[in-house]
Amino acid sequence: MRTTLPRGYEMRLKNIPALILILQLTLGSFAQFAPKIYATSMNNTAEKTDAADAGDAPGETTPKGLRFRLSEGAEQSERPAPQPVVAAATKLSESETARVLQRLPPLKEEAGDEQEFALRERSQPPPRAGATVLDAFPSADERRTPDEARGGELRVLRYSPQGDVPLAPQVSLTFSQPMVAVTSQEEAARNTPATLAPQPAGRWRWLGTKTLIFDPDEHRLPMATEFTVTDPAGTRSGVGGVTKAPVVWKFSTPSPKLTRKYPEDIPVRRDAVIFMEFDQRVEPDAVLRALRVRSGAGLLKVRLAKDDEINADERVKALVKDAVKGRWLALRAVGEGGGVSDALPADSAVSVTVGPGTPSAEGPRATTVPQEFSFRTYGALRVTDHQCGWNKTCTPFDQWRIEFSNPLDLEAFDQAQVRIEPEVPDAKVAVYGQTIYVNGAKRGRTTYKVTLDRALRDTFGQTLQPPVSFTFNVGPAPPSLTSAGGNFVVLEPAGAPRLSVYSVNQPSLKVSIYAVGPEDFERYVAYMKGVNGYYDARPGTLVYTKTVQPAGQPDEMTETRIDLAPALKNGRGNVFVVVEPGVRQHDREILRTWVQVTSIGLDAFVDRDELVGWATSLRDGQSLEGVEMTLKDSGAHASSGADGLVRLELPPKSDAGVGLLIARKGGDTAFLPERADWWGSETGWVRREAQDELRWYVFDDRKMYRPGEEVSVKGWIRRVGAGRGGDVGALAGAADSVSYTVRDSRGNEITKGTARLNATGGFDTKFKLPATMNLGYTSLQLQAEGGSAPTPNRQFQHQFQVQEFRRPEFEVSAQSSEGPHFVGGHAQATVQASYYAGGGLPNSEVNWRVTATPSQYTPPNRGDYTFGKWTPWWASYNAYSNGANQNTQTFKGMTDAAGRHILRIDFDSVNPPQPSTVTAQASVADVNRQVWTSTTTMLVHPADLYVGLKSERLFVQQGEPLVVGSIVTDLDGRAVAGREVKMRAALLDWKQVKGEWKQVESKAEECTVKSAGDDVKCTFRPKAGGVYRVTARIVDDKERRAASSRPRAASSSRRPNSSQTDATTARATRQRFSCSRPSPRLKAF
Repeated sequence: MRTTLPRGYEMRLKNIPALILILQLTLGSFAQFAPKIYATSMNNTAEKTDAADAGDAPGETTPKGLRFRLSEGAEQSERPAPQPVVAAATKLSESETARVLQRLPPLKEEAGDEQEFALRERSQPPPRAGATVLDAFPSADERRTPDEARGGELRVLRYSPQGDVPLAPQVSLTFSQPMVAVTSQEEAARNTPATLAPQPAGRWRWLGTKTLIFDPDEHRLPMATEFTVTDPAGTRSGVGGVTKAPVVWKFSTPSPKLTRKYPEDIPVRRDAVIFMEFDQRVEPDAVLRALRVRSGAGLLKVRLAKDDEINADERVKALVKDAVKGRWLALRAVGEGGGVSDALPADSAVSVTVGPGTPSAEGPRATTVPQEFSFRTYGALRVTDHQCGWNKTCTPFDQWRIEFSNPLDLEAFDQAQVRIEPEVPDAKVAVYGQTIYVNGAKRGRTTYKVTLDRALRDTFGQTLQPPVSFTFNVGPAPPSLTSAGGNFVVLEPAGAPRLSVYSVNQPSLKVSIYAVGPEDFERYVAYMKGVNGYYDARPGTLVYTKTVQPAGQPDEMTETRIDLAPALKNGRGNVFVVVEPGVRQHDREILRTWVQVTSIGLDAFVDRDELVGWATSLRDGQSLEGVEMTLKDSGAHASSGADGLVRLELPPKSDAGVGLLIARKGGDTAFLPERADWWGSETGWVRREAQDELRWYVFDDRKMYRPGEEVSVKGWIRRVGAGRGGDVGALAGAADSVSYTVRDSRGNEITKGTARLNATGGFDTKFKLPATMNLGYTSLQLQAEGGSAPTPNRQFQHQFQVQEFRRPEFEVSAQSSEGPHFVGGHAQATVQASYYAGGGLPNSEVNWRVTATPSQYTPPNRGDYTFGKWTPWWASYNAYSNGANQNTQTFKGMTDAAGRHILRIDFDSVNPPQPSTVTAQASVADVNRQVWTSTTTMLVHPADLYVGLKSERLFVQQGEPLVVGSIVTDLDGRAVAGREVKMRAALLDWKQVKGEWKQVESKAEECTVKSAGDDVKCTFRPKAGGVYRVTARIVDDKERRAASSRPRAASSSRRPNSSQTDATTARATRQRFSCSRPSPRLKAF
């Protein structure tokens, strides 16, 4: 490629006026399009939400997040000169332009005006897989000439497609002999013996030397067409073979088939748009002639829908957008007077039939069978069905479903429109389409009456007339059997030695108790692994078995306490308990639990060499002295001192399975398994040799380079001792040099080398990148070489980037005005653009992007309180995240003569009242369209006071007091007294509001206190179990609000019925819930 370039520095003076005139003529024609706007504030891109949030006043609907305005800064020193007003001009015709240009003297050509277009040398290709073997060509081996191929009868071995096919992407036929030479496709394609009729647009090509393929220009052959492929007799192959008879076959593509239709099987308005899409192109008018739309009143008149009618229907508009061009049509029914309003009969079934004979726009084949779909126009709103459960069963856990004739209006629906008698606690009522779903804590063997309010409305504006009532007969709950704590339980030593199990509708339970010890644990693991098979060798000695009857009401959870005393000695020991339903059931739940009854708590800490055991009292947490601890099958044992600690050496290897730490003191025995699960079979409590390893620290000077530049890399290697008292130190002979290999982003080896290590383990090397370097991340692979002591981690990889970029000609810096900043005030963000050569960038475009995000602020020395909205650590991408409250705006401006631009940000309001981080990002472009960006950040406080929350307990029982303290401070953490603090505790629940599930507050309790020098407490009494949000709100002297919130939990007051069993009897006891649980002190590390 060649281009003619003017030599600006050598141009003669006589040509300058000519160039000026050309520029005036060229630029003048575009002057009317020149921008005349100096600064523009762009649209707000913040998301909006009306969900309740922490700190909101009840019923408040203010937009979420920090609301702000952008404008020119007041201190803008000099505005750019306005664009000159361009006079109205008329574009010259080509002849007029030619006459003007003819008056110019001709440009004189000089040597060097024409230059080759400069192209960068191509980057290196990716490395080839495998190895390159060099050999002489031609080979020195003597080889005879192959025998000449003999031609015979040429046959067509196979061909496709055949018969009726749903789709024909191509046509292919394969011959028995080579037909063309191994050459280019263009040359081989000249030999195409087969013909295709009708012949669509496309081309024939050879796949190899025997297979001929026809590829259509489109992705498939035309539909609705019968094709004939002919290979005539006398076709000659490349080796002389000839076909004796013609080969002819046919195949057909299908006629139009309906693939999508709307509406279908749903009630619609009487002026609904009917949409149909086919699997091929069709002519809408031709389809319309073959179409029949019927209702109970007979045939309906239809026409094609207009564009505005399609765009007015959101559903049809979306279908048209997704449809393939030319394959769809949309219809409207037409009434007797020609109108489309209410053209479809009311409350009627409407069927649409695409009749036989419907043509295609791609081929001559028409449809032979009718294609139908139906829908229904809406009628009066009524209940069509109500169901509970499946297979004619209705348990307390099954969902109720109420079906309607029409879809319900989600915006108008209220849960109060569904009245249930007797009341279902915590009932959840939701609407999806034409169905109402009811969930909640329903009682078994109870008949519920459901009444639907007459205000219930459908999407067509109709209400339920009159109110409707019906019943749900809830049957018994399915039997269940559960326990707390899993398969391995340690009982609290302060309570009686009883294990609690919980059952529903279990008339009897078979209880088996086995006395076991640590030596039986391996057998227990084997039993648990084979429990679902034929292995039933239970561990230990059976000491008690009996069938008991839980004392409880039907359909309610009953607690049965199993007395473990028969398997204990002096109230201590290990017990294996099996509880199974006394009545055989289809899916029998069986509980198998190993229970430890002990006063010894065990912790184990394991490193490479030893196990540190710690014995404490489960009664008071004090360390136990004189506890004999043994590591199973290793022989290691020791007695604990006053600190409760022992140190046991780990064995070099073990085949004993799961490791056990066994502790004994007097008649009390406890043990700690390596893991509580039973599916593991190997132990990790074995000795592992400690070995020093190398650690690397490597860096380069710039992190990003251009091809052809030099890279400087430095680093250090240290040896980390892994044994007792190990530390980071010198290499001590572990290595004496470093070899390196540089590979580009495609895996090509760029360079390699070696660097010597100095006395401190440091190295330094430089290498130059080739000009043909592939762009992207480049890896530097380092290897420690030499040394007398082999150590792990001798390899390291460092990365840097190679990119093509323009060298920056100017720099941009942004800063914000000094804070603190408050809602109701304003701040200024300033950007300064300066050339590296000196001076600012005047009259340059500045694009600001300002984003406000909810943030956190804790006053100094007040970390024990919660300020603002509490966010859990796991809430990065869920409902707690602040993305919905983020607000972004953009602004355009111009730098002044000094290259500076000032943006004013007015902070109008914030909801909820919490601190916000405002990030102002400024991008400046120079005349060469080089853009550089800088960012400044500021914190905006909702007020000059903050309120913090603190409570001693995170969880209380229902009815117990929930005490929450509050404190008011200034920005520096100093307590402020005499401020009114309004606190509120409300139960959080999920509820469907206008079709969306939202977290709403209920059962709220208020408390107002005056702040003091220390925290001031409010006492709440939760009325129901669940999660409560405690919120505190204050105002400062300027009536600016601040708020903080923190969740707290309360348990439900419901308790299961209780019974207990011992070796002789089962009797009812008080309704007291005492769940056995694993001791938190028993853990392995």
